[in-house]
Amino acid sequence: MFTGCRKEPPGKNDCHEFKWGVGGKQVAFPLFDSCPFARLASMSEQAGSVAGHTPEETIELPKPLRGASATARGVGWLILTAALTKIGALIPPWILLPLAPKGAGMLALMTYPFWCLAVAGAVCLIRHRTIGFYLIYTYLAVSLFGIGVPFLAGFSFFPLLERVAHLGPMQPFLHFGFNLLVVVVLAWSHYHLSPADAWLRKPRRVIAAGLVGAAIFAGGLWRQRFDYLNGSVPSPMELPVIGSVLGDFEIRSPLEVCSIAYPAINGLTTVFSGMAEREQITRLAAQLQLTLIDRAEGWKKMLPVLKSWRLNELRFPREFGPDALHYSGRVPGHRKLSIQLCWRPEDRRFCGQIFGMVTRQSKIDGVGVFFIGFTNVPGSNTRFALFSVANQERTAIRYAGLSVESEGISPPAPPVSHPGLPWLKDTPLRIGNSNMFAVGVPEDSTKWRVWFQYAHATLPERLHYLAVTHHLPYGPNPPEFHATCSAWQEP
Repeated sequence: MFTGCRKEPPGKNDCHEFKWGVGGKQVAFPLFDSCPFARLASMSEQAGSVAGHTPEETIELPKPLRGASATARGVGWLILTAALTKIGALIPPWILLPLAPKGAGMLALMTYPFWCLAVAGAVCLIRHRTIGFYLIYTYLAVSLFGIGVPFLAGFSFFPLLERVAHLGPMQPFLHFGFNLLVVVVLAWSHYHLSPADAWLRKPRRVIAAGLVGAAIFAGGLWRQRFDYLNGSVPSPMELPVIGSVLGDFEIRSPLEVCSIAYPAINGLTTVFSGMAEREQITRLAAQLQLTLIDRAEGWKKMLPVLKSWRLNELRFPREFGPDALHYSGRVPGHRKLSIQLCWRPEDRRFCGQIFGMVTRQSKIDGVGVFFIGFTNVPGSNTRFALFSVANQERTAIRYAGLSVESEGISPPAPPVSHPGLPWLKDTPLRIGNSNMFAVGVPEDSTKWRVWFQYAHATLPERLHYLAVTHHLPYGPNPPEFHATCSAWQEP
């Protein structure tokens, strides 16, 4: 900890050189080697820390400055320790370079910038260089920008944090939360040491404005860069992107899904599980043209995302023995989207993993209406059909209307509902969520389909909805309504 400084006597020049004393030794402290240090010296002199006019006088710094200096150095050592535990991540790009130069370059781009920023910032803090603060701020900003992009969220400043706490697919946010805590402590140190920061004319105001601006900007950026879904869906057709491919895949129980979509880069990471018969699995593998993995070496490499996320094994089984079926391949129409599928015979459980980038022609956008099946209500002669509406838009949506269209009959008729069956809610349907509803099957012996009307639940739409429901005299203009329909259903 820095306790004092040595003040050279005037005479050779008009500008004094100030040095810090550490353990009886005089060492330069570039963090304060600037003209604004006169303010710190005057503070100490006013506190009565200077006595006499000897050639060398020891100026005792105020306690807040000593604490801030020690804190900055301690944070530097913490970050450097965390970076050294991640040094193994720098080796794979060199191993991959002779085999796949492009892939090695991408992997290096995902790891080296973060590691270099963290190490450089930590070393500068330990050596008491002002630039260390800005390097760590830059690291946090870059990790915040990339928190919605796979592998671009950096690592935690706390060594081996993932061994202590793990949030599965939300682990980057845990890392960012701890990193934000470290940066807040570092900003406190910078605030107390800011009068000696020659880079800024009014450093305290700039630091405060910068932190507030970064938080506001990052909050909006974070909301737009990923969609998270964790729950169950009644039909494979509600899976993002590949739902249409799995349309005729029959399952024996609801499908458990954990998915993160990155609309900004068309990225998708999905894990799903359920129960199905062996014939359904083999037929799906043939339909998707998947390759059967029949070697034990290949089995160990199956479902890496599921294993790294450490999800609940009751929902997403990870162990598949030698009698299980292991398939791997690409999703048809998406050459950069890989799929792995495992099924075990003892309980007929299967688990699948989808990872990669969606083709531009199939962006993760839109609202879909999917047919699930038929059901009956005791005491009613009407047969009902179950549908599910899934929101894959970039914003939440609000239900605005429903109609049933019969082929050759115009206009569409209002739907028939039943209080004992699920129905749509007028609350906003969040991104990645779905809602099930039932409509009566038309008695006409023609094809029919369901039309779903909705509006984007933006701020003007919410204000308009509030004005309408509370009968306010004034409110925003009505929102723009959209419509989508299900596939034609046979009579």
